[in-house]
Amino acid sequence: MQESIVAGINHVFENFSRIIVIEDDLILSTSFIKFCLHYLDVYEKDARVASIHGYAYPIDRSSNQPYFLPGADCWGWATWKRAWTNYDIDMKTYPEFKKTNKIKNIFSDKRIQKFMIRLFDKLYENKMNTWAGRWVYAIYNNNGICISPNVNLISNIGFGNTSTNTKKEDDILNNIPTESLENIIHTESIIVNNKADTFLFEKVFYKSFIQKVFKYVIPNPT
Repeated sequence: MQESIVAGINHVFENFSRIIVIEDDLILSTSFIKFCLHYLDVYEKDARVASIHGYAYPIDRSSNQPYFLPGADCWGWATWKRAWTNYDIDMKTYPEFKKTNKIKNIFSDKRIQKFMIRLFDKLYENKMNTWAGRWVYAIYNNNGICISPNVNLISNIGFGNTSTNTKKEDDILNNIPTESLENIIHTESIIVNNKADTFLFEKVFYKSFIQKVFKYVIPNPT
């Protein structure tokens, strides 16, 4: 899957400067395409923003504005050629990334730092076959962030024993209902949602993300 997805994205960028990526086990909100197109225009020349997500993790989103997170997601997303050019399947820059402890500039929580480094170690050593993890690394390494809606615009129904990666039907991320956006609100400031970082690690990444994407159990960082 890794090779075919990367080849497909590369092919699109031979002729176009932006892309919206949708897999066949996703149900889209009627607002998803509109959300992506809006922010593809808004942040087209802003190198800080590397990806746009339609999937909103089940966290407290009291604001009616979209929020920003480090990294990227692989369930209903969009990006620009300028960001994708940083993707490197071999992760050649990773030794320097690790040596300089660059992860501490992305996450202040040392549990998350250790978790992500162990994850990237496995990717760099080719012990995991996932394009998504390498895409996340490319964004981290270039100080990028993603924008996510304040309501969920993507529902993943591809959970179960017949799935390639998402085997657990009781996963917290399974088939979360989609909603619609009445209005797309443009946020003037770019501030990473640190509370979301902690939630994603404790409730999603550590408990579900390994089974969802990487199919590899990493010991609990202490």
